[in-house]
Amino acid sequence: MPTEISGSTGVNKIQSSAIEYGDLPTGSVLQVIHDVDPTAISLTSTSFTDTGLSAQITPKSTSSKILISINLMLQTGNNNATWRALHAKILRDTTGIYQSSDTHLGVHSAHACVGVGISHLDTPSTTSAITYKVQIKGENTSGIEYNHNGNHCQMTLTEIAG
Repeated sequence: MPTEISGSTGVNKIQSSAIEYGDLPTGSVLQVIHDVDPTAISLTSTSFTDTGLSAQITPKSTSSKILISINLMLQTGNNNATWRALHAKILRDTTGIYQSSDTHLGVHSAHACVGVGISHLDTPSTTSAITYKVQIKGENTSGIEYNHNGNHCQMTLTEIAG
């Protein structure tokens, strides 16, 4: 690490060739965390249920934003072809920070596979470790399968400099 020394002012500046997080402009990607959940769940409750989709990130700055990107792979069940509704919730630690109004699944056939994408931008204002997780529930007590046949659901956390 070179040091610049001036005869009249002493040490002016310590120079480093390393890029520091504070040197990056607003909007820069600081880190990316990714989780894949292979667990299959048949929804049998109208209460929110943990999916197993969860990831932890430790923000570099209190001004950072976390972009949460989720891809859920779902299938309607064996019963008669009908519309089903899924509700998804994102939690930061134990606090709900996003909840979908509903996502309609099903076309007019049983076993319809659907990919559902959800994005949410969070401003946690901390440099402590945060765990984000996804919960889901059906509008009725049957008919939706999460990760059916190993279609892996995924979550990506992207820290963006604020």
